[in-house]
Amino acid sequence: MRYAKEHDYKGFYRHETAVRKMAQLPPFSTFVQIQFAGEKEQVVIHCVKDFITKLKTVLLPNKNVIMSIKASEAAIKRINNRERYQILINLKNGSDDVLGQIEKLFADAKYKDVLMGIDINPTGLI
Repeated sequence: MRYAKEHDYKGFYRHETAVRKMAQLPPFSTFVQIQFAGEKEQVVIHCVKDFITKLKTVLLPNKNVIMSIKASEAAIKRINNRERYQILINLKNGSDDVLGQIEKLFADAKYKDVLMGIDINPTGLI
């Protein structure tokens, strides 16, 4: 607020950049959010578990670029009668090859009755 009140864009930028660097947030890392949504919660959970199994083939050989990975309910668990879950992956910068492999897995994944989405560096998480 202080920076906005004083119209201090440069001060805000320096502060925000320092905080993001310390916390390893984008642009100092890459977040991948993979979303799953479906009417039947157990079906959605099964798809999340199956996708994690597939992800392991990409992530295990590249452990050195993974900062964190977490599967969980979405922040808003239910929208439009659909149960929502997500997988969050935080990768070190320079992991373009791993990111490409994750995107390929996503593109190839097909689950009946479950919608999927992928977001790279989603603004809603930061």
